[in-house]
Amino acid sequence: LVPIRSFPLLLLCAFAAPLAAQGRPTFTNPPDLPPTRGYSQVVDIPPGSRLIVLSGQVPLDSTGQLVGGTDFRAQAVQVFENLRRGLNSRGAGFTDVVKFTFYILDANKNLGTLREVRDRYINAAAPPASTLVQVSGLFRPDVLLEVEVMAVVPR
Repeated sequence: LVPIRSFPLLLLCAFAAPLAAQGRPTFTNPPDLPPTRGYSQVVDIPPGSRLIVLSGQVPLDSTGQLVGGTDFRAQAVQVFENLRRGLNSRGAGFTDVVKFTFYILDANKNLGTLREVRDRYINAAAPPASTLVQVSGLFRPDVLLEVEVMAVVPR
């Protein structure tokens, strides 16, 4: 028989062991792949994790109004704030993001700004995997970028 005073410790061990075994995603850049700047080439997701997928977010506020006008930086900040809110609604945050897909107009002009804004939100030491697509237009002519994410959290 287990003494009553040890019971809470047994419960803690019983629940902590499966959580520790699940772990967190691992972000890597294998040396056989091209060097990267601000993203990981490979993300290994542990079994038993929960996947959260956010639709593409654009620089609209909660009332549907465009934020930032023609200012790419202001639009990017609004997009990342929308992503943060979407992630938070499912108990996740930017540390849980494993993949970004960016759709932007004029990558040559705006990529540096996008990276600056993104780096304020992510862990730059273990950045998510990433795809960037330059597009000729989005669903509205005043929208300069759209970003979707995939996040992984333990069950």
